[in-house]
Amino acid sequence: MLKLSRIVVLLTAIWFVMGNPNSQADDRITGEPQSLIIFSEVSVAVDMHASLPRSATRDPQLLKRLRDDVTSTFQEIREEGNASYAEFGSDSFNPYSLIMNWTERYVSDRYLSLLQISYYYTGGAHGNTGFTSLVWDLSAGEEVGLPDILNNTEDGSPALKAIAKHLREALIEEKIRNDYSEEEARNDDGLSELKASLDAMGTFAFVPSRDPGKVAGLTFVYGPYYLGSYAEGDYQLYVPASVFAEFLAPEFAALFGGEPQIMEILSSYPTPGASILLLEPTNYESLTSPLVLNGEAPDFWFTYGVAKIELYANDEVIAEGEIMAMPEEPVSGAASGMVRFRGEVLFDAQPPDTYGEIRFLRGSGDYESPPNKIAWWVTFGK
Repeated sequence: MLKLSRIVVLLTAIWFVMGNPNSQADDRITGEPQSLIIFSEVSVAVDMHASLPRSATRDPQLLKRLRDDVTSTFQEIREEGNASYAEFGSDSFNPYSLIMNWTERYVSDRYLSLLQISYYYTGGAHGNTGFTSLVWDLSAGEEVGLPDILNNTEDGSPALKAIAKHLREALIEEKIRNDYSEEEARNDDGLSELKASLDAMGTFAFVPSRDPGKVAGLTFVYGPYYLGSYAEGDYQLYVPASVFAEFLAPEFAALFGGEPQIMEILSSYPTPGASILLLEPTNYESLTSPLVLNGEAPDFWFTYGVAKIELYANDEVIAEGEIMAMPEEPVSGAASGMVRFRGEVLFDAQPPDTYGEIRFLRGSGDYESPPNKIAWWVTFGK
């Protein structure tokens, strides 16, 4: 089995636990997090925060592994921060900072696919973002890597060649969306990084299928600088299972199949463990009224079955509304403890290309201080 790959340098210290780490999430809408595990350490030298998802509590070995990872990372950054603070002193020193959240991408009775998203700053012009992934077999109590999923993962194998070819095609499409010309995209240096090797492919996560319990394919994640400039940000490139189906190991052949469940994954560093999975709107670059919101949110996001929505344009609230929990509706399997929701917000027409923001507020938003929120930047259409 593969060892946990780390793309970024991270850190650890003391932790506190919200809820019982051994409890299991259920279908109730409780208004309170259950089994979210939060780590935090703030000093003159460091400002560090991390979270583990609720599903980590399903396996003591997995929980220990993730806790140890956070602890060792905090230790590393703490030592570096303390050394820099001792050298430069308080007048010219900004604390080393880290936000490190493990998020769920696929959850089933047997497998968990987790993606760690980390933002860290240790001085310089800007911070950076990094990713680490882990697929865990709950029944075997061990990690699953591409060598387990595919029947041959030697460098240049047919399976890796097929995946690498599709990754390059996907990168070209993403580059064009980032305002590259087709010629520029097809000649971009980033394409040469996508080799038919395990080291080049790096971090990957399962993508839930529309067929319940199945995996539609793999998303390969590359942090800033890896496939382009810092301004381009990260790249998340999807490879459908049909690309590598003939190379699947027998024990994984039945797991993969179907069309992907397309969702926008929204998260917020100040609200660890709370991701919104948005099915609608699909065109967030041209919002018009009425704004229909459809997706999934953590069960603790709702108080009395509703959560508040605020719609902003040019930093001003232009409309408010609610999303209603629908716990009887089936969920995608992308994360644990999720509840389907739906809502509609009416708003006055905005000038074309006006930038705005949708804010999802936990509960009613009236008695949280400050309210836990997840914000999403959008553009208004005609």
